[in-house]
Amino acid sequence: MKNLLFTLPFLVFSCNLDQKSPVVGGPCSYKTTYHPARVVGFDSSQMDALFEVNLHGKPDTFGYHELNNAYLTPDEVKTTGFAVGNIYRLAHDGIESGTCTPVILRLELVPSDSTTATVK
Repeated sequence: MKNLLFTLPFLVFSCNLDQKSPVVGGPCSYKTTYHPARVVGFDSSQMDALFEVNLHGKPDTFGYHELNNAYLTPDEVKTTGFAVGNIYRLAHDGIESGTCTPVILRLELVPSDSTTATVK
């Protein structure tokens, strides 16, 4: 009982009673910008691909698994005509409101109809 009386004040004062801090999470809104992503490598044993993307005026490379947290499936490779040199889209979601993840990048196996970024 003495231990409880001793620790109870510390427990109460350690709680954050400040209601002015923003709640982390949704709802959030994003602005999506699509960038062309060229396939520069494919590892058939891992079913992973390496893409080159020009973000913010600088070329960078990303793996499909790195951004999508999944490997390519044989069906995706077959149905999209996937090959080194093809250009697909990198979706760059930038937060506009809320306190969610500020930037989300994901590779979409949709052929890019452009060599420049487009905003949705």
